[in-house]
Amino acid sequence: MNRIAIWFFLSLMVFQINRSATAQSFESVQCKSKFSIGFEAGLFANNAVLKDNNSLPEDVTQSITGVWNFSGNIITAYYIDDRFKIKFSPGIENKQLEYRLDGLHFYQDFNGTGFNDSHVIYTEEAIAISLPLEAEYKFTTGKFSPFLSAGCATDFLMNKKYHATIYYSNGTEEIVSEAELFRNVDFALVAQGGFYFQATDNINLHANAFVKYFLLHQEIDMKQYHAGLRIGISYIIKKCV
Repeated sequence: MNRIAIWFFLSLMVFQINRSATAQSFESVQCKSKFSIGFEAGLFANNAVLKDNNSLPEDVTQSITGVWNFSGNIITAYYIDDRFKIKFSPGIENKQLEYRLDGLHFYQDFNGTGFNDSHVIYTEEAIAISLPLEAEYKFTTGKFSPFLSAGCATDFLMNKKYHATIYYSNGTEEIVSEAELFRNVDFALVAQGGFYFQATDNINLHANAFVKYFLLHQEIDMKQYHAGLRIGISYIIKKCV
């Protein structure tokens, strides 16, 4: 009887030790974010900073009209840790820009006075593939997480339409083919700031403002930039260790 009791208590102790070890191993399991994939869409104003054009006559002025456009991106990311990640977000942009010259004088005969105070508007619309690569940092890891990111991008024009329209002072118009406003291949610096909302353990929603500053000169001497807003959703793939 004593032997049976001893074996019973020994078996119970072994069972309890194994149970405690198993519970402790489950408690030590941690799941960390490793990869994510998502989609975002947004609106942006395509604009430019003009440089002084010394080749223009003194009474001729130049200006840029920014146009609102749209973009869509697929977002892929690799997590260095809970706050820092590297993002590659290939996307498509529809962009348009207008460049205007005022105070033009054409000295052809028009009632003996010529065409004074005419103007010309250069317009270009294009579809571009953009390939941005960025580093991103989240300031917190809670439900709401503000973030900043910065990097660079390469843009490739896939389709474009451009023309110039001369508006003569007598009310007539003439369409001519003139200088292009976009480069076929361009490089840019990009920066974003916004916040994440953690909807579930694996799904994040986000909203952010962004700027994109192009580095190369166009045929018309200007520095183009984008500024706009985006919203998106991403699915986080986690690894448990």
